[in-house]
Formats: sequence, C-alpha cells, structure tokens
Amino acid sequence: MNNYQTAIVTGASSGIGRALTQQLCAQGVTVYALARSKRNLELAKNSLPKVYRNLLIPVVCDISKTEETQVKIKEIFSCSQIYLVINNAGIGYSRNFVDYSDNEIDTVIATNLRGTITVIQACLKLRDKQRPIHFVNTTSLAGKMGFPELSVYAATKFAIEGLTESLRHEYMNKDVTFTIVRPGITDTAFFSKAGMQLYKEGVKELKSFYSAEQVATILLAKLHSRKSVIIVGNDKFYIPLLPFVPFKYRFKVLDIVNKL
Repeated sequence: MNNYQTAIVTGASSGIGRALTQQLCAQGVTVYALARSKRNLELAKNSLPKVYRNLLIPVVCDISKTEETQVKIKEIFSCSQIYLVINNAGIGYSRNFVDYSDNEIDTVIATNLRGTITVIQACLKLRDKQRPIHFVNTTSLAGKMGFPELSVYAATKFAIEGLTESLRHEYMNKDVTFTIVRPGITDTAFFSKAGMQLYKEGVKELKSFYSAEQVATILLAKLHSRKSVIIVGNDKFYIPLLPFVPFKYRFKVLDIVNKL
C-alpha cells in the first residue's frame, strides 16, 4: 500500500468507507475523507490511534451536489497529488417501483452515479499526468442483476459498471487504472436506511455476511494487483454462473450459493 501516498475516499464517515479510511491511515496513507456529516467524520478521525489521526483529513462534501464537489476536489489537489480514489458513497431505497418519489429517484442517481462521475472527472482534469492514479468504484451484485424493490439503486450500479469499463478502455496505457469492487452482503447501515432491516436479519446468519472491516481488509489486500474487478464474498462464485441460470431461477441459485 506504500504506492498510495495520498487518497480520496467518498462516503468515508460510515460503513465500508469509514473502514477503508481508517485502514488506509493505519498503513501510512494520507486520506481526504469525504462525507456529508462533519460530526461523523470527526468521530471516525478521533477513533483512530493518535499516531494516525493527522493522516485523516475530513472534507465535508455532499457529492450529489456537482459544483460543491468540483470545488472540494480542486481544493484537495491544490494541497496534494492524489494516487488513489475510492468512490464508495452510495444510497438506496427499497420501494415498489411505482412508489418511488421524484426526490428519491433524483437523490439515488445524483449520489450514486452523478457523484461518482463528478469525482472521477474532476480528478482526471487536475491530476499530474506524469504520475499514476487508481480509481476504485464500488458497485454490488445489484450491478450485475436486478433485485425487486431496488430498481433505481440497481440502475445506478449497472451504470457504474458500464462507466468503469468504458473509462478503462479510454485511459488504457495512460497510467490510469480503474477497478470495480463488488462487496458481498455487508453489515452496514445501508439496510436500515433503505428500509431493508428484515432482509438483513434474514441473511445475518449466512457465512457470506461480512463486516465493513472485513470488506476493507480484503479489498486493500488485493488492491496492489490492480485487477479490473475485485469481488468480496460468495458472489465471486455466483456471477460467472449468471449467463447460464434461467431468469426465474436466479434467486433460488443465489440462495444456494449464499449458504455454501
């Protein structure tokens, strides 16, 4: 991890983003930690051992707001060259499709997709082209198959998969690396915020249920390989099967794989 002297992590105040931020700091990486909540960023900083606290630089930023995000990224690059960017911020709602409000649809798209695009574009414009930069974009199994009542969330994750693949081709051989990370079922606040607490309780006993810290540890251990895709959990067995599983059996097969 010494290759990454400085990093940006979005959604850094909770869940996987917070775990990634803290583990990067513990490895000696200076992290610009982006999130909407100043209080939660300070809590994340203060929970680090004192020797690492100065490596976590809180940046209060709502990435769903394009101009605000562009300004914050410019301020960061005026202070440091960035080697690693982890687009982790995300939001979702569990709704019947017809029950999504306009505001919910706009919020999910602005945060998950537009926010990711804004961060990547701003960083590419400002980066030192003589130095490498590595972008890591967080999707999920919902970026490979649709889930009922998560249609808008899945749409943004499918879009990020396509965005990342396109950029990978566009910036090939230009010292710019793009990696997709697909965490498995992870114990974060996403489920309660999305209205999926009952689903969470139903899968909590599965062997494939990871903590945010476990996901961060696995991701950072594999990051140096600069793979195009990093999958955490049993999804790595399931995703290759998807093209061969009839549509109506996909969730039955997924349930079997999760219990392995």
